[in-house]
This record gives sequence, structure tokens and C-alpha cells, in this order.
Amino acid sequence: MRETVHEAVDNGHLDVVKHVLPWIYMDEDFHVDLDEACLNDRFEVIDIAARHGRLDTVRLFHTNNIPGCWKRAIESAAAGGHIDIVKWLQSCKHKRNFEFSNYRYHAIDFAAINGHFDIVKWLHENTDENAPLQRWIDLLRNNYSEIVL
Repeated sequence: MRETVHEAVDNGHLDVVKHVLPWIYMDEDFHVDLDEACLNDRFEVIDIAARHGRLDTVRLFHTNNIPGCWKRAIESAAAGGHIDIVKWLQSCKHKRNFEFSNYRYHAIDFAAINGHFDIVKWLHENTDENAPLQRWIDLLRNNYSEIVL
């Protein structure tokens, strides 16, 4: 089951994900795999969907309360340049307050490293994260002055 879901998410087959979703609830091993993945900092289906820009799939998992590593999803979306997913995840207040606080900081870093300045700017302007001086120095050293200025 797990491989089917991972492949469907990775390839953007929302119809397949929707089809197997009822079985996810009945497959206790699938939930255990997700929990284990989170505890061991491994990517899993929600992060795969976020990394590939699959907002529809991220929303589907959220709507159906599929457990997972939501905290890493914002990093994955930022690294991939998917501002729509970053904004949507940030708007999920119950998830944001519980799990995102330490990960928005890293999301800004991943976005900057990958040249997604629109995401860096949006996160800086729309979250309460204060960028440390070293981050701005690193951005200047790497010729990202348009972000700093």
C-alpha cells in the first residue's frame, strides 16, 4: 500500500490517491510507517507532494487528516519554489502553530539557496520569524543582494 501511495503522489496521480485513501485508514501499518518516517526525519508522502508542487494532494491529505510530517512540508515546498503551497500551509493555523515554528526558519534558507526569492520575501513579510544577521551576511556573500536590499 505504501509504495502505491508514494508512486501516485510522486507522479501526480491524484485520482489514484483518492482511490486508495479509504484503505489508508484501515491499514494500520501505513500509519505506523508514517509515524516512523516522521520520527526518523525521512521524507514521506506529504513532503513528496509539497516538493513536487502538488497542492491538490497536500490539501487532500490535510482534509482527510492523514498523519505525516507536516513540519517538513513547508521546507519541501520552499525548496521546490512552490509559493502557493507555502502560503497554503502557512494559512493552516492549527498545523502552523503546532509544528511549523522551527521549520519556517529553514524554509527561508531552502528558498534562498534555491533562488526562490519570492518565497524568501513572502515568508519574511508574513511570518514572525526574525532572520539572524548571519543569514543576511551569507546571502550577500552568495550574491543574493536583491533579497537583502
